[in-house]
Amino acid sequence: MFLFNRFLHSIIRFVLVSVMTLAMVFGWSAIAHSQLPSLPTAASNDPHKPPSGVTRLGMYEIASVYSPLDRSLLFEIVSPTVFNRSQPPDGSLPVEVRAEEITQRLMRALARTNKAKQTPLISIAILNQDLILQLSDDRTTRPLRLVTVTEPDADYHGKTLEELAQEWQKILQAEVERINRLFSHQVLWQRIGQALQISIGLVLGSVVLWLLRRTLIRKQTALQVRHQEQIAAVKQGVVKRSEGETSTTIHTIETSEKKTDADTIADGRSQFLETIRRQFSLKRQLGIYSLLRWLLFWAFILMWYIGIVVIIYRVPYLMRWWTDAVARPLALLSYLVFHQSCYSDRQNLN
Repeated sequence: MFLFNRFLHSIIRFVLVSVMTLAMVFGWSAIAHSQLPSLPTAASNDPHKPPSGVTRLGMYEIASVYSPLDRSLLFEIVSPTVFNRSQPPDGSLPVEVRAEEITQRLMRALARTNKAKQTPLISIAILNQDLILQLSDDRTTRPLRLVTVTEPDADYHGKTLEELAQEWQKILQAEVERINRLFSHQVLWQRIGQALQISIGLVLGSVVLWLLRRTLIRKQTALQVRHQEQIAAVKQGVVKRSEGETSTTIHTIETSEKKTDADTIADGRSQFLETIRRQFSLKRQLGIYSLLRWLLFWAFILMWYIGIVVIIYRVPYLMRWWTDAVARPLALLSYLVFHQSCYSDRQNLN
């Protein structure tokens, strides 16, 4: 039974690690979209190499622009390669700086969209002979410049400047309409109500799991008491059986009543084996209760993890952090499970 429990725990641990690994692999783009700060490395500190989030393709460097609402990918921008970021050429703007400027303008567009009475419009204009995309709303008289469409952008995407500007215009207009819809009073209060319902469900689910855990602990404690009593009975039976065999041997030598002595010994052995069988049955039940308590604990963690992620994703004011909420706990949990597995393996080897 002990080996079976170890095998079952190993299988469950392997499944958890596999699921977390797959989730992290498929969610790597989500981690990148959330723009998590990366640890300093030799490559990121090297001015001759592109920073994290920038892809270098020959004379071009590519960076992504994300939604200010939920960090989903909008489009990719391109700038000429900067081979030494400590001394950039005059008039050259690194692509990550350009992406950050566009992101900040989109954050301003988000604020303007929330204040506007009507849905703002994204239009194409010309500024200093460059095609730009700008946002116009009914609360301000001056449009907000969002993106400048450059020749490297068009060359990388294989389109003319006008075609690329129209494509980005549709993307940004759809994003503005989505922001305007999600922050409308009706949708906003509806989603807040859904978040409250999920929170109440999490609390009720936690109470149910807590009651189940208390019931399991009570039953496990009662079984442990019975298990200890069985152990004591086995030890006492062994002593009595040994004494009985000794006295029976003496009695057999003296009286030669072999048949009665054989029956007595058989009865003692039968009772001993029955006690051993019950003891192993109790150990099996204790192992099952321990496994159920372990499963209840992880069910509690998983329930709150999924609930919090769903709440963050449903509430528009929190949507920008939902990928961070998905990625970081998975990374931490995978790290802890992996090290716990390594520690258990070392303990088994010792």
